[in-house]
Amino acid sequence: MITDADSKPKLQVFTPDTSFTPEAADWQNLVQARQPLKLEITWAIFERNDIPADGGPFVGGMYPPFRIE
Repeated sequence: MITDADSKPKLQVFTPDTSFTPEAADWQNLVQARQPLKLEITWAIFERNDIPADGGPFVGGMYPPFRIE
């Protein structure tokens, strides 16, 4: 999730991919948001559409690395 300087959510994405490119309107929303922005990555390991007991959710880095372009 990306939040603004007031901790208000500006963009939240759920994706199985290791990269994500926001739509133009989302970029505009981020540009106009009160700076600085904060990115928090929350992830989990899914098995058969469920998160096992030791599968998260986790906050922070992940493997493979997630990147914003």
